[in-house]
Amino acid sequence: FDKSASVTSCKESNSKIRQYMGIYKESGSALVGLDKKFKRLKDVYVNDDDEERWFDLVDEFNVRLSKIDTLTYQTTLLSQTTVGYDLNGDSKIDGSYTSNPDLVSAKEDIQFALGLLNSIIAILPSN
Repeated sequence: FDKSASVTSCKESNSKIRQYMGIYKESGSALVGLDKKFKRLKDVYVNDDDEERWFDLVDEFNVRLSKIDTLTYQTTLLSQTTVGYDLNGDSKIDGSYTSNPDLVSAKEDIQFALGLLNSIIAILPSN
């Protein structure tokens, strides 16, 4: 058992998931550095009436994003023994993602986070 190869594989796989989500630093996605962007948007566009809701939504979004990151990392750590992931490095899924509870939870949290992001955007003025 080559532990170093497993660790490298896990790190690479987690990076790929984060890259797909747009939160990986090198992806150049609009989601990179989102905390600073949320702060700038709040300072410029969010009125006092919406401020508490804004903070609640942004906080919950950040919690979900962190949870997604953790779940995807756990998935890569378990990928050596769990069906539903690229177990042999050939870029093919070796089973259904539904067999991996972390992936199922991550998918649910991604969908929830998308709803939160839409709610955050809805607070901003349309012009």
